[in-house]
Amino acid sequence: KVQSLMSQHGDLEHHLASLEQKLQKDLHGVEEALVARLPAPPPVGVVTAELAERLATLRKELREEIAAEAALRSTELAERDRAVGDLQEQVAGLGREAKDISARVDSPQSPLADQLQQLQDDLRGAEARVEQLCGTMPGEELPRLERAVASIRDDVAVCSSDQAAVRRQHLELEARIAAVAGQTLAISSGLREQQAEQAEQAINAA
Repeated sequence: KVQSLMSQHGDLEHHLASLEQKLQKDLHGVEEALVARLPAPPPVGVVTAELAERLATLRKELREEIAAEAALRSTELAERDRAVGDLQEQVAGLGREAKDISARVDSPQSPLADQLQQLQDDLRGAEARVEQLCGTMPGEELPRLERAVASIRDDVAVCSSDQAAVRRQHLELEARIAAVAGQTLAISSGLREQQAEQAEQAINAA
C-alpha cells in the first residue's frame, strides 16, 4: 500500500510539473500578445525634443518667478530705506533739540540761569539786610521784610524747579534718541541681511 501511495505521489508530481510548464508557456504567449498590442515607442529624437521644450518652459517660469520676487523685495527694501532715512532725520532733530536744551540749561547766559542767579543775589541781599537791621527797625517793619525774603525764596524755588523740569525734559529726549537709534540700527541690520539673502538668491538663480 505504501508503494502504491508513493507511486501515486510520483504521478502527481509529474502531472504538476507538466501543468507548470503549460502555464508558463501560456503566460509567455499572453505577454507576447500584450506587447504586440502596445503602440510603438516614439523615436529617441522626438522624446529628446519634448524634454528640451519642457525644460526650457520650466526655466522660463522659474526666471519669471525669481524676477517677480526680486522686484517685490526691491520695493520692500526701498520702503525700508525711506523708513530708515526718516528715522535718521528724526534722530538728528532730537539731537539738535537736546543740544539746544542743554545749551539753555547749562549756559551762563541762559534766561533761566540769569533769573536764578538774580533771585539768589536778591535773597542774599535781603537776608543780609534782615541781619543788619534786625535790632534797629520798628516792630511792624520786620515782618514785612521777612515776608519779602520769603517771597524771594519762593521765586528761587520756582526757578529751580523750572530748571529741574528742563533737565528732566532733556533726559527724556536723550532716552527717545537712544530708542530711535536702536530702532534705526535694528532696521539697518535687517536690511543688510535681506540684501545679502537677495544677492545669494540671485547668484543661485543664475
